[in-house]
Amino acid sequence: MKKTIIIISIFLGLIALFFVVDFLTSPIRDVTSKAEMKIDNETTMEYVPTEDELLKLEGDQLQFLGFYEVISISFDDQPHITLLNDNNEEINFSISILDKQKKTFSIPAIQFSPQNLQLTDSFGLAKKSAQYFAYKRNHPLAGATHTTN
Repeated sequence: MKKTIIIISIFLGLIALFFVVDFLTSPIRDVTSKAEMKIDNETTMEYVPTEDELLKLEGDQLQFLGFYEVISISFDDQPHITLLNDNNEEINFSISILDKQKKTFSIPAIQFSPQNLQLTDSFGLAKKSAQYFAYKRNHPLAGATHTTN
């Protein structure tokens, strides 16, 4: 009878030891893995060249028109975007709607145009012959937090 108690005790001890070792060597489970990721609609300027980079790419014939702010975006029958510069000069471009529900679009007439543009976003415009180009500032302004400058 004592032998059976000793064997059962050793067996239970080994099982307990197995669970402790398994617990200590198992990877930590991620309890946040069920969290939803939200896509940020922040204006994307990562592939938009700076003024200096654009000058190197396109040459001296570029005419830099300055920085323009988005003041109107229309998704109606004739989708277009309206831009305004510091001299209150407006310029309109047709847009191609990528997703009407998400309000994403592209501006075919502007090479390197930023993505996910929203009202009050701004970017530089340059022109060479009949082609427009977008550019961003060479260096961020001190203390500026806006991503489109």
